[in-house]
This record gives sequence, C-alpha cells and structure tokens, in this order.
Amino acid sequence: MVLMRNLGKMLTGMLTIAAAIVILSALVMAVLQVKPAIVMSGSMEPAIHTGSVVLINTKDKEAKKGDIIAFRRGDIFVTHRVTGIAADGFLTKGDANETADPGIVGKDQVVGTTLFSLPGAGYFLHALRTTWGLIGMICIILLTLFCREKRTIT
Repeated sequence: MVLMRNLGKMLTGMLTIAAAIVILSALVMAVLQVKPAIVMSGSMEPAIHTGSVVLINTKDKEAKKGDIIAFRRGDIFVTHRVTGIAADGFLTKGDANETADPGIVGKDQVVGTTLFSLPGAGYFLHALRTTWGLIGMICIILLTLFCREKRTIT
C-alpha cells in the first residue's frame, strides 16, 4: 500500500508538472506568435537534428543570409538556411544537403524564422499523435487516477 501511495503521489506530481508546462508553453507561444514544428528529416544536421521540435517566430518573416527559416513548399513544411537573398524571396539549402533547394522561396511562402530547436522532443510529440501513443498516455492518466483513488480510500 505504501508503494501504491508513493507511486500515486509521484505520478500525480509528474502529470501536474507536465500539464502546467504544456499550458504555460501554449499560452506563451500564442502571445509571442511562436509556432512549433517537428523536424522529420536530417537535412539540417548538425544544426537541427532529426526528431527535434523547432520553434518558429511567425512575426519575423524577414531573413538575412545565414538565418534558418521555415517555409511551405506545396503541402511540405521545410526548415532550411537562407544562402542568398533575391528580389522576390530567398535562396535556401539544408545544411546537410549537397545542393541548394530548387527555385526561390517566395516571401509569401515564409512562415517565419526559427528561434531554437529542442532535440528529441519531436519523437515524443509525434508518438502522442499516434493511436498507441494516445493509448499509452490514457493508461498513464488512468493509472495515476487509480493510484490516487487507492490512496484516498485507505
């Protein structure tokens, strides 16, 4: 019973902290107009690792050479470095790519400039978007509630 009580306290505390972090992060990002994105390729290695979450400043769409920008190319969301400035947009390239991106990224395609990345966080967020990730999170929440309920009964 003591083990269940301690486990319940620990899980409740962890979930409370996680929920607070998620809520606070969402509020800060909404106020600052920052958008998160999961990096699914290694084209920006070593600056941004595969599985990272990048935070994008959507207010800043003006970039200079060397900045990392996020832009849309059709249905694809891309995060690459600006290698040159053209009259109607930007020339870009992934750091790990041998060749530059084809064409010019129009200023209307730019979502914003990257602020920083959180390595590995994308794997966790991506997992939560899957059926098994959601089931796992529900199981953790139910286990926490069960342990908490056991604690109040005894």
